[in-house]
Amino acid sequence: MTISGGDIINDTMFFKSEHGIVLKYAYRNTDYIMPSKHFHNLYEIYYLSKGERYYFIDEKKYHVHAGDLVIIDYNQIHQTMNAENPMHERILLQITKTAVDTLFKDTCFENILPLSGRYGVLRLEEHERKKVEYLLFDMLREATNKSIGYDLMILIHLKEFLIFLSRKLSQRALPLYTENTLTIRDKKMLEMAEYIKNNHSTIQNLEDLSKQFYLDKSYICRKFKEATGYTPSEYLNIKRIQHAQQLLNDDRYNINDISNIVGYKSPSTFIKRFKAHMNMSPLEYRKLLKRNSRGI
Repeated sequence: MTISGGDIINDTMFFKSEHGIVLKYAYRNTDYIMPSKHFHNLYEIYYLSKGERYYFIDEKKYHVHAGDLVIIDYNQIHQTMNAENPMHERILLQITKTAVDTLFKDTCFENILPLSGRYGVLRLEEHERKKVEYLLFDMLREATNKSIGYDLMILIHLKEFLIFLSRKLSQRALPLYTENTLTIRDKKMLEMAEYIKNNHSTIQNLEDLSKQFYLDKSYICRKFKEATGYTPSEYLNIKRIQHAQQLLNDDRYNINDISNIVGYKSPSTFIKRFKAHMNMSPLEYRKLLKRNSRGI
């Protein structure tokens, strides 16, 4: 089902609640790669209804087909990339922890659906796919028509969808991940992504990666981008910023300390990179963490 008769819809916003629930739809038939620097403080659930995509999540790469659900954890780096045919249709749900608490305020939802630490691809059976498409597309129709009580109907469908997801997740230890579709080159680049993650504080430049993996620098730049959707430099900076987010929650470390720990030689460079990714300074982020911890 295509919501619009147009050829391309670029991230049409259908619903956004004050509690932190976002519902988006897109149909595309031309090449598309998500913007870089992509990670955020919310859960993300991506349903591919038509076509196929490659999905990079942290240091893993998935081949996603129509009928697959992709689950993204809090603050987890991710990127979608073109498959052979760029045509695809998807629905995207973004949900904050506050929204989850609001939806399930009368019960302990973490016991029902422990999303934290769960990510990857769930391949649905045909009857499951029909149920998911009914719920998600009806949410889009409600958001489009805006009939009386449409926002309540969206929340009702969302709650049913999340309960379905919790039951599906409870049937397996981990979401489905099939690695055998990856090329040897992709596996090498994902190995490099893992290395960057574990050594971001000591890696200083592309030359370090070239020496570690015995590969030409221009080759690394080109193939790492193809495999992950990020340049090595972008990925290195994101891993440093994610580490800095954790350290900013600890008052024992000042900004200079954190800059040095995560691998920046200059605090001013650290502040500049942090602002570029988080749209706020490290000190502003630390204040936000404190306000959130006090429930303000």
